[in-house]
Amino acid sequence: MSDSPASALAQEVELKFRIPGEDEFNHLLALTRLDDFTLHDKGVKRGEDVYFDTAERNFLHAGFACRLRPRADGAWLVTLKGLHAGGDQAQGLHQRSEVEVSLTSPGPPETWPDGPARAPWPNPWLRAMRWKS
Repeated sequence: MSDSPASALAQEVELKFRIPGEDEFNHLLALTRLDDFTLHDKGVKRGEDVYFDTAERNFLHAGFACRLRPRADGAWLVTLKGLHAGGDQAQGLHQRSEVEVSLTSPGPPETWPDGPARAPWPNPWLRAMRWKS
């Protein structure tokens, strides 16, 4: 791979808002437009996330959280999320490195396809991983 691990990571940018109370929340739910945007009720979507690390906390020490998310088609989405966020968090802006890989079944990083999700990890670290199925 010609890209360095740092350049292969995507940058996640989120703007999070706090709603001060139930009245404000209900008011927002009742909106049908927001500026030039028409709002639609998409219902409730339930999901399942599994976060994991090694007994040695290798992901944590590398500055990441590792999330596995099952998909409806039976595949798994693995997301490595950087723990060191930037941005003005006091104003709700959150920024961090993130990389994702899709797997047909969960497995340790050394079984993941070549690409950015494997790039941050040196080979000795990969060999130290202990995967429990």
